Amino acid sequence: MKFVKCSLGFVVLLFLVLQHGLPEMSVAQANRPVVVLDPGHGWSNDAGKIDPGASSGDLVEKDIALDVARHTRTFLNRCPVDVFLTREGDDPEHTLFDVDEIINDHQPTVGVSIHVNSAEGNPTGAEGWYTVGGYDDTSSQRLAASLSASIATHLSIPDRGAKPETDNRHGSLYIHHWQTPSALVEIGFLQGDAALLRERRPDFGRAIAQATLVHLGLPVTCADAAASSGLAVATYFPGDTKVNQVNLLNDGLGTWQVGDYTLKNVRNQYGAETDYPLPTATAVGEIASWAIPATAPSRPGVYRQVWQLHRGDDAIDPEMAVVLIVVPEKARELKEDIDRQIEEWRERGEEELEKRIDELEKKAIEWATREIERQTEQCLGPNAMLVGLVIGVTLWRRTKKRRYRRQL
Repeated sequence: MKFVKCSLGFVVLLFLVLQHGLPEMSVAQANRPVVVLDPGHGWSNDAGKIDPGASSGDLVEKDIALDVARHTRTFLNRCPVDVFLTREGDDPEHTLFDVDEIINDHQPTVGVSIHVNSAEGNPTGAEGWYTVGGYDDTSSQRLAASLSASIATHLSIPDRGAKPETDNRHGSLYIHHWQTPSALVEIGFLQGDAALLRERRPDFGRAIAQATLVHLGLPVTCADAAASSGLAVATYFPGDTKVNQVNLLNDGLGTWQVGDYTLKNVRNQYGAETDYPLPTATAVGEIASWAIPATAPSRPGVYRQVWQLHRGDDAIDPEMAVVLIVVPEKARELKEDIDRQIEEWRERGEEELEKRIDELEKKAIEWATREIERQTEQCLGPNAMLVGLVIGVTLWRRTKKRRYRRQL
């Protein structure tokens, strides 16, 4: 049994080293629209203190606006646009009267100011504000209406529509001086929408991003993303076939439609087909599931089927793996030990399991090198030095080859 476990250790460790993948690099694009997001408040006021905006209990306007702006940027950054925020936190160096300069310095294609409403009672709903006599009132009004409607749809709250800045109690808004089509959106009320403002800020960002993309004439599918929901990992004996569940959360801006989306094998089929169509329409926030077979290779080791969702020919990040841990037929005790460990991690939550796998991936080469040296000495005795030298040369050549690939 000791020899079986030692042999398995060598094989698994070597496969971890030799199969370790490389990250892909993203490429920037030129001539992109520029979007500037302005999280309301958070500037220095007349007294030299940070202006918090409206507040109610634990909800503070400046913090909500900044958080929602960051979520909006996350969605927009997936698309061919450049996104800037007027502030990344509290900014004591600027005042409200400096915002137009910050905005205009970016020479934006569109500007969106994000605020939170407050009023007596228990009001609810989103509303947009547009310029009158500003840079482009027609586009401003269209953007304001689109922002309000998008938030109302995504968050299931009333759409209070678009309003002219002249209806504001001050007679005008600071977006008036922005040299771009601009709108100010009140995403909800601190009173009636408190729960949403606490718990669903990513959805507010999603709604603003969608309205902005529509205004720019860009397809919302550019923000498609598929988040893995549960890591598929299982142990096998050589030649075993199992069916694994691949679950992907729709983390984009629109519904995945049947016929438009396909799960494709990127690397290592191991008995699976190359393509699996989307089984059912999947709305934002819902999970699509595929039953994917996998047949274990004949040699023990750690293997990965790698999958990626595609919309037509366009790949949607990220790639996800089905992990196959193949142990020798006689190592049933070891397989049971591995299964127990996987279940222990899974009981702590899928995040715990994924974290463990990720940690293993990141530290694979260093960890495997140490373990190979130790197990070589334990298992092979007098021949350890010779085998260690052979393994060391293999690892060195593999590392050198990867470094060369990184330079290409």
